[in-house]
Amino acid sequence: MLLRALCFLLFLPISSALVMAQSVSQPQIRVGDSWLFQQTLQTAKDGWKQVRFQLDVSRVTPSRIYYSVAQVGLARPPVELMAAHDWSVAKSVNGKETIVARPLDFPLKTGKDWKVELEEKENLGSESFKSRSSNLLYQVVGMENVDVPAGKFKAWKIEAEGNWTETRPPAVSSSQQTQMTANQVVTVTAAKKAGETTVTGRIYEAVWYSPETKNYVKYVKERFDPAGVRYFSDVRELVSFKEGLPPSND
Repeated sequence: MLLRALCFLLFLPISSALVMAQSVSQPQIRVGDSWLFQQTLQTAKDGWKQVRFQLDVSRVTPSRIYYSVAQVGLARPPVELMAAHDWSVAKSVNGKETIVARPLDFPLKTGKDWKVELEEKENLGSESFKSRSSNLLYQVVGMENVDVPAGKFKAWKIEAEGNWTETRPPAVSSSQQTQMTANQVVTVTAAKKAGETTVTGRIYEAVWYSPETKNYVKYVKERFDPAGVRYFSDVRELVSFKEGLPPSND
């Protein structure tokens, strides 16, 4: 009986460790938590650049994390942002608050999946479109070792794949033709209005989340044009992490 009881007691911590390894809960974010990231951006228009930015938590409420983001070495005030406790981001889309980013969905466990779908109506401003939509299916792949400037971490890897679609308004193009008469040269300009065009491409994302840092240690986002050519890449890697002080009981 004693041997059986000892075996039972020895088995308990092993079982608990296995459960912990199979899933991870939402982190407890504190005021003062701070992350420094290195970001590598590549776009078809601007080429390649690398910057560093710091994220600092300034306030935590039961429903939101309030934080600032400042680019290192840039003489500009930080941008003040907010997110839910799982780092998901919502904004007003077509007059309704909509989740536009959810790279993490706690508790994380291997095989878990979730969707993020977004549809925006007409915007004829600088980003001119009649409608724009995207869909991403996220899935927790499992645990993976990842090496970043902050060090080596055993992190939860999440991958997402999906599509983006954009319907663009009619565009007006013009062409010129030179005609010669007996007495002069005449240039004739002809305007042609094309119909609406719809284009679609692919999206890929990958996130490596570390419970140790309460945030991702590496993040990758890529966009591909209709021909399958990558035209945008955003890679972020953790450089350092500082944890805020626990709340005072005074």
